[in-house]
Amino acid sequence: MTLTFPKSPPQPPPNRDKTCTSCHTPSATLYPRDPTDTDYVTGEIVVMHESVHAPIDQIFASNNLGLKAAPVPSITSRRTKSTTRGKLRPAVVLDDDSDDVAPDANTTIRAACLMASFGGIVRYEHLPDILKHHFGLPVSPHCEITEGVAHLHTGPEWQKDHMWLIASPFKSSGQVLGRWQWQDVDKGGEPRTDRSFLVEDGELIKLKAVCEERMKEWMNRCVSDEQHIVRCKEQYDVFRRSPHQWVSYLETQQQRMEQEDNSHESGYLESDMNGLKVADKPSEPSLEDATAIVVLPVQKSSSSSTKTESKESRSPRGARGVVQQIRGAFSQRRGKGRGQRQEAPRASTDERAKSGNGAAEDSMPTAKKAKSESRRRSGWRGLGRSRRS
Repeated sequence: MTLTFPKSPPQPPPNRDKTCTSCHTPSATLYPRDPTDTDYVTGEIVVMHESVHAPIDQIFASNNLGLKAAPVPSITSRRTKSTTRGKLRPAVVLDDDSDDVAPDANTTIRAACLMASFGGIVRYEHLPDILKHHFGLPVSPHCEITEGVAHLHTGPEWQKDHMWLIASPFKSSGQVLGRWQWQDVDKGGEPRTDRSFLVEDGELIKLKAVCEERMKEWMNRCVSDEQHIVRCKEQYDVFRRSPHQWVSYLETQQQRMEQEDNSHESGYLESDMNGLKVADKPSEPSLEDATAIVVLPVQKSSSSSTKTESKESRSPRGARGVVQQIRGAFSQRRGKGRGQRQEAPRASTDERAKSGNGAAEDSMPTAKKAKSESRRRSGWRGLGRSRRS
């Protein structure tokens, strides 16, 4: 039964990794094997009667994590084959030692990675966290294969789209019932007992490295966040209980996330609006900007005050007040210097022309008057009286 998950197409097309050679040229080489040969070797994909939850249960039951997994019956005898917790699944053999690989259908395979479709889930976002972030690995062809995403290739290429591999080798007590059979499409999908699948050496090395890396990341995460494994197990318990409950759980989580996003967006919008109330106000020219506007034209131009006023009239609103402050500060810094000497009355050209000595004598009283007038304006004389008194 294929479930329709929220906001996900039922069967999206597979993707390819542009940097992966096997994605460019998928293997079409058939893997011929004698169906009576039960000496399974590393890389072969066998038929295993096992629960899809068995690898995850062994992770939760690890002594390093200190959690006891819920018991999940594996198929160990013909008497228990009718259980709904296990069915025939493909599994990749990862150990070819004679003690570990089954010579017949009644012995176990210790090192194997189970493959599963998870009821038609094709997207990472619809998997529980322990699979989504840690142990779920897409098998080509798959829609979640993109550049930089670890994935697995088989030879020949797997005949069903969107298959997953649980990247955690585990010891299964389930029966091994031969190799997974290749289906002849030209004959209507007829299974071929003499044709199977193999994970070749290069892909097998990558798979083992990915398994080790994923387990290391999982352990590190559990050490750094003690509640991570608790959350993952609680979530996985919902996932394993019922596909319909898992769909309901996903919908609830999605609605909660949308509500949180909306609340965050409204908060950001309110914050942005408050910021715009300040930011949209026309900024007053700074002291440096106003100085550049006022002082530089005065230094370069010796024109009359009417031209200066016309330039001021073209300055931005608010700048005139700042300009006046600059001018006041400019006059105070200069003190009784150049600006006030310019205000002092100067002798006319006719008076200077009377005589050379006379012009100098006439200029002295004028300077004294200017100095006296400057002192009177600044209040210096009043201060002098108070000191003399």
